[in-house]
Amino acid sequence: RPEASLIMDDMPPELEERWQESAKERQAIAEALAARRPPRTVPNRVNQLEALELDAELTEMLSDQFKRVFAFFRPGLLQDLKPESDALFGFVIAFFSICSGSQTPGNVFQNLVYVDRARTHLPSSRLAPPVRRQRIGYLLLFVVLPYIWARGSRVVERREWGARPEGEWRRRAWVLMQRLEAWYRCAATVNLVLFLRFTTYRTIGERLLRIGLEPQDATLTRTLNFEYTNQVLVWHTMQDILAQSRPFIAVALPKARAALASMYASIFTRGGASREDQERARLLPAGACGFCALYPPCSPHVGECGHPFCYFCLKSAQATGGGVKCPRCKATLRTCSREPVSSISDVSVDAPIS
Repeated sequence: RPEASLIMDDMPPELEERWQESAKERQAIAEALAARRPPRTVPNRVNQLEALELDAELTEMLSDQFKRVFAFFRPGLLQDLKPESDALFGFVIAFFSICSGSQTPGNVFQNLVYVDRARTHLPSSRLAPPVRRQRIGYLLLFVVLPYIWARGSRVVERREWGARPEGEWRRRAWVLMQRLEAWYRCAATVNLVLFLRFTTYRTIGERLLRIGLEPQDATLTRTLNFEYTNQVLVWHTMQDILAQSRPFIAVALPKARAALASMYASIFTRGGASREDQERARLLPAGACGFCALYPPCSPHVGECGHPFCYFCLKSAQATGGGVKCPRCKATLRTCSREPVSSISDVSVDAPIS
């Protein structure tokens, strides 16, 4: 270049000689740097899990729109066809994304792409896309196989294969399905632990196909915004506070209501029973509960004045506080004692009303 030739012209002879002697060393260093594999940019685990969650939510949104079309059909029709509807939407998403050489909506939102782990980070190809065999395997493992399992589980549950006699092939098939499900859950747990440690494969299907996720643009960074998280935390804190204070409010309100009623009675009834209370006391049947007029009282108890009450009515009235009084004689009910039902008819109800 002109600049380099200008530098060489101004370079002293002894430095120019050393520069020429180090040409082979500089060429070897340049070749080593060119052949060096670029460092791997580890994708964020949160981004990968959120991409999986976004794909599931998209399938759910499509399913909700599909349900509205059949809102006026026979009830339970879509519930019976849920495996088919989930498989249909899963096939549509997989066919127009992975099978077409593109990415799922969740991967696009999270700046992620599927790559072939066996051919990735080679000097000739840094991010190698999945081959045709892997794309077909993705469709089989993530769409077809879940549909077969969901439909088979419904058939087994509906026909009660688990209740068949021991030794019958249906019973053995049910036991095998239970074991396969347990093994799959254990394998999924182990795969999750490996994913959190090595950040390679989110699911068992990706591990079997040897396809993983890599950042499409390594220069993009994830911008974290905790505003929504703070709002959710504040809302949950307020819910917890209200839930914990609810029992105190439930106890305080009846007491306040009883205190206001007692104040109203002391002001407007001039210390005696009102005409309505006197008329109600006279109309109560003999031996009936003074509060709900049930005869015979439920779990009968007798107050200090000797009049019968239902245990629940009496205890509920006493729990409100404010000095509960007998509706018949206006005596304060502080204590009570249990009485047999046979003796309730013998209890005197002719006590004077104050």
